[in-house]
Amino acid sequence: MNGAGKSTLLKCLAKIDTPDSGTVEVTNKNCNVVYVDQEPDWKDIPVYEALFEGASKHAKANRMYFHALDPSAVDEDGNKFAQATDAMEASQAWDYQTQGLTISERLNIKNDMLYRDVSSLSGGEKKRVGLAAALLKQPDGNYLLLQPLLVTLSYLVSYTIHTTLT
Repeated sequence: MNGAGKSTLLKCLAKIDTPDSGTVEVTNKNCNVVYVDQEPDWKDIPVYEALFEGASKHAKANRMYFHALDPSAVDEDGNKFAQATDAMEASQAWDYQTQGLTISERLNIKNDMLYRDVSSLSGGEKKRVGLAAALLKQPDGNYLLLQPLLVTLSYLVSYTIHTTLT
């Protein structure tokens, strides 16, 4: 089935790509489709940035917060943590953080992994981070998971994903 267009179809459903001809339409207007790339293209970023990716105020505040806690980060004026906490409060991002960390824990992404560079992760770990980021973007519970993604993960991780979603 290589080259049959499975990934292209899923990218069209997620509105990342457009078809060369015809149309692709999601008729359920309440369905939010998030594409989980089989090979996420993250370079030189910590796991927390990949997990809390996106432009939402909740995601930005969480990246700022985790950056302030990052042991490798330099806080030149000594205000980074206070500013990050203020951003979390202002955007009411604490529940979003709890949700992200809960999803991560269920997918066996431990807190000590959050500050590792994504490029240092194994292929399976990267896929779990990508899946966690996608699940975090799905507040309404509508999910689209790629079968090739699940096939390449270990049985234990696939089982964990299944029990997390059901």
